Amino acid sequence: MPEFDEPTFGSGLALGEVTEIDKAQPYRVKVSLDGMEADGEDTDVGYWCTVMTPMAGPKRGLYLMPEIGDLVVVGFLGGMSDYGVVLGFRWNKDRKQEQPLDDDGTHPVRGFVSRSGHKLEFDDTKDKEQIRITDKTTKNSIVIDSKAGSYTVTIEGDIKLAATKTITLDVPDGDVAINCTNFTVNATGDLTLGGKGGAITADQALEIKGQSVKITGNPVDINAGNLKVM
Repeated sequence: MPEFDEPTFGSGLALGEVTEIDKAQPYRVKVSLDGMEADGEDTDVGYWCTVMTPMAGPKRGLYLMPEIGDLVVVGFLGGMSDYGVVLGFRWNKDRKQEQPLDDDGTHPVRGFVSRSGHKLEFDDTKDKEQIRITDKTTKNSIVIDSKAGSYTVTIEGDIKLAATKTITLDVPDGDVAINCTNFTVNATGDLTLGGKGGAITADQALEIKGQSVKITGNPVDINAGNLKVM
């Protein structure tokens, strides 16, 4: 922390616009201040400022850096222009900047929207509470519905689950339903299907093949109009 003498810039906060990003130190941006001058300098020159974040440390922290053109609020340590800190960001209706999430003034929805339009939303609407993750296309989403107690994943393309050991589905009081065009299961080891009862049906041909096939039951019923035993 530097030792400050008399302030050279002025106390309080300043409003400004980001004009440049320090590529070597991305947490540092140049800000052009609104209606303020330092020692007679033209404010369009801008001031290099570090960006404050809720958490920062070696290889960790909340990384939400401003972009060129963003409107910011700046404070100066000891009132010195060499030690500016971006304290936050702001929307401005005069710049025709719209807030990224719908809000009727009661603030039921809070969240984060990225540059391309990816959204993370926390909806506190009474009796409709949800957590939503939506990509920019709005065709891919994850919705956790607190009211219904449901978890819904919607993907336009493929879903892949990968694990080096075990994947387990536990539904002790419910059912598992799979609806698809083709269903394939490949096991390099044993394949086991078990239940209190069961049925395998096919609208067309059904083939059961193995190096050896064993059918056990008491009794065993085989109903066929044309039975062949080879």
